Amino acid sequence: MEKYASLESDQASLKQVAQAKKRLLWSCQEEKKKLGRTIKEIESDRARCLARIKEIQETNKARDLESEKENREAQLQELKTKRDEYTARMTTTTANMEELERKLSNLNEEVSTLRGDIDQHEAEMRKHSDRMRTQQEAKKNRVRVFGSFMPDLLKRVEDAHGQGRFHQKPRGPFGLHIKVRDPKWATVVEMAIGSSMCNFVVNDSHDRSILQELFRSCCQSQRDWPNLVMMRFREDYYDVSSQKPQSNYPTLYDMLDINDNMISNALVESFRIEQCLLIESSEAARKLIVGHAPRNVFQAWTLSGDDVRERGAYSNDISRTNARYFQNDPTGVIEELKRKIHGLQEQVKLQRQNRTAAEREVGIVRGQYTTEQSTQQTLKKQL
Repeated sequence: MEKYASLESDQASLKQVAQAKKRLLWSCQEEKKKLGRTIKEIESDRARCLARIKEIQETNKARDLESEKENREAQLQELKTKRDEYTARMTTTTANMEELERKLSNLNEEVSTLRGDIDQHEAEMRKHSDRMRTQQEAKKNRVRVFGSFMPDLLKRVEDAHGQGRFHQKPRGPFGLHIKVRDPKWATVVEMAIGSSMCNFVVNDSHDRSILQELFRSCCQSQRDWPNLVMMRFREDYYDVSSQKPQSNYPTLYDMLDINDNMISNALVESFRIEQCLLIESSEAARKLIVGHAPRNVFQAWTLSGDDVRERGAYSNDISRTNARYFQNDPTGVIEELKRKIHGLQEQVKLQRQNRTAAEREVGIVRGQYTTEQSTQQTLKKQL
């Protein structure tokens, strides 16, 4: 019995232990279920977190792309702005260079013109100075008015003639053997035949060659050689009575006192001086000659210097001409030449000042052009 009672007691203890185990098992199962739910919740939260992370990452990526795009657009706009600025500056620089090129071209042309004018006026001054010296010397020796070499040439002609080198002694210069009977016509006469006043007349080609040989020894340049008229010498003057016009006006032939028959004959042949009327009034000369010249009238000269012919009249500025060969006292010519030289000197002085100013301006413009050119090259690199 006691053994039975002990067994029952053990059984009861075992039941209690079993029940405790069951309770523990149940508790563990419940805890397991609870842990399973917790795990599911955690996994769900993890999935949501991962999704949120992915969403945030994609959002940030989009934001980064937008920001980068905005930055690129801002940089692009800045570059466009700089490009437009450089293009505008390039346009301005190019326009400035073109304007400077035009200005430089005009200034160079002005400098060139001034140099030409100065050279021309200086040549005129030298010409007037040479003529003035000739006129001053002519006060002492009238022969020199026909050229500074003329006294030496005439001496050599005399020597050659004395040596029998000429068939006939050459006659000249023409102007040395001519006087104007009425001084008021001196300038007009010189306009009419002044170009021949240094001429010589020779008998034949042999005498011409000898005289040209003398020219070489006396004249510095062949341009200074007097012109030569070759015609067979004779003892008398031409009889021009039948060739002169029937007129109350004097002819150029009448106005000249020529002491050498060959020079007179040469002028008749070269200029028809016996058929040139001298008429004081231009109106009267035109009325008489233009369109219907009287018989034996070749032309007329007026006191104002007009050259009147049948086909028309030609005006000359007589105020710009002074009698060089037919003025007994060259003082007036010398004074006039002095005034001309002084006027030219003043012109040259002013032109030199203008040229210096223009050349200085050229230097300034060239400097500006170089600066603009450098700016243009810099802008091209930046563009």
